[in-house]
Amino acid sequence: IECLVKQCRGLQMTKWQNEDEPFQTFAQASLDLCSAYRVAASLYEPLGGSSKSAQHTGVKELSAARMHLQGIIKMSREKFGHTAVFGQLQQCLQEILNMG
Repeated sequence: IECLVKQCRGLQMTKWQNEDEPFQTFAQASLDLCSAYRVAASLYEPLGGSSKSAQHTGVKELSAARMHLQGIIKMSREKFGHTAVFGQLQQCLQEILNMG
């Protein structure tokens, strides 16, 4: 996950908000990151018990994914709201919200 976070941070420095190709690249990296967050959160589900630390970690991962996606969606809605990858970002956010 840490490598994907660093990749997204690096891509945030590009002109992703203004140009199609950088947006597509950043959006795909963000989808990959949030997919990894979902997998990580699912690994922390307690097995037959209620481990508070396990639940907390899963919530932390989902929260990070939710905040990341909400920020991208908000900043890109006007210019890229019509694109397929924008729809994928919205769908991924909905899946994250359904998990939490």
